[in-house]
Amino acid sequence: MNKRLKQLFSINSHKVSEFIQDAYRIEVSKNPVRIKGGTESSVWIIQDNKDDQYILKIFGDLECPIGRVLEEGKLYRYLNKYSVNVPKVITTKDNKYAYELKYGSEKFPVMLMRFEKLHEEKPSKISDKKLSIIGGTIGKMHQVLSVYPDKKDYFRMNFPDWLIREDIKKKIEGSPSLKRIQKEDINLFINHFCNISKLKEKYSNYKNLSISILHTDLAFEHTPFLPNGEVYIFDFADRFIGPVCFELGYMFAQYFKVGTISFKRWEYITKIVLESYQTQKQLSEDDINAIPITITLRILASVRYLIELGKKMQKPMGVKGIERMLKLLRYIDKKNLLF
Repeated sequence: MNKRLKQLFSINSHKVSEFIQDAYRIEVSKNPVRIKGGTESSVWIIQDNKDDQYILKIFGDLECPIGRVLEEGKLYRYLNKYSVNVPKVITTKDNKYAYELKYGSEKFPVMLMRFEKLHEEKPSKISDKKLSIIGGTIGKMHQVLSVYPDKKDYFRMNFPDWLIREDIKKKIEGSPSLKRIQKEDINLFINHFCNISKLKEKYSNYKNLSISILHTDLAFEHTPFLPNGEVYIFDFADRFIGPVCFELGYMFAQYFKVGTISFKRWEYITKIVLESYQTQKQLSEDDINAIPITITLRILASVRYLIELGKKMQKPMGVKGIERMLKLLRYIDKKNLLF
C-alpha cells in the first residue's frame, strides 16, 4: 500500500466529524463509522442531530482528482432530474458537489450523499420482474446520458488496443494463481489473448453502434433495489463515454462470474435484461452482435488482472472468479458466438 492510501485509511472518526461540521451545514450527533472494504476509497456513515444518515466517500485514487469528483456530482444531479435513481449529493456550505479533506501531506476529494436502504439481488434468485426493472433502468440511463450536455469532456472508451500489444505469457509468468488453474484453461486464455486482433477485426465491421456515457461496472452490487422496488445505481467513478455494447457485455460477464448459475440461467437472465433494456433504448443489430465480443474482452481483461495481481501479491488471487470467467469463455467458444 502506497503512502497516500496509508494516510487515507488512517483517517479517524474524529477527523471525519470535524471535517463534516466545518464543510457542511450538518451537526454530527454520533461518531462516524467506517464501512469495511474498499481498496482506493474510504466510506463512512454519518448521522446528524435529526437522526438523518449520510454516506461520506473519501477518494484515494489519484485518477479521481477533485475536478472529476465534482463532475460526478453534476452527473448525479442530471440523472436524478430525469428520475434515474442515483446518489443524492449534499452540497457544501458554498454549494459545491465535492470538497477536499486535508490530512497529513495529502488532499483527498470528498463527496457526501444521502444514505439509502438498499437490497442487492443475486443472479440465482432474482425474479423476472426485478430483472426487467434492472434492464429498463439501465436502458433509460443510457438514453438520458446519450444527450448529456457535457459529455464532450469525457474520456472515450474504444477497443482496448493495449491488450493486443501485451506479451501475455511474460505478463503472467510466475503467478501463484496459475498453479490453481487447470492447464487447459490457461492455454484457452492465452490462445484467446493472442487472437485479440481477430476480435478487433470483427468488431471494426460494426459501424452502427449506440453511444452514451457508461458506468462500466454494472454488476448486481451496483444495481441494488430501494424499498419502493426501484433500482438505485451508484459508484460512477470509472465512467467513460463509448458504445453501450461495452456496458452490456461487461455486465453480462460479471453476472456469470459472481454467482453459481448455469449457462441456461445466464442466457435467460441476459435475454430478459436485453428485452427490457430495449423498452427504453432501442439497440441496433450491430449493438447486439458486438456484445459477445465485449463479453470476451471483459473475461480476458479480468482474468489477466487477477493472475497478474496474484503475481504482485505472491499468492493466488480471485481463483474462483478466474475459473468462472474461463468456463464462460469456453461456453462462448462452444456456441460459436464469436466467429
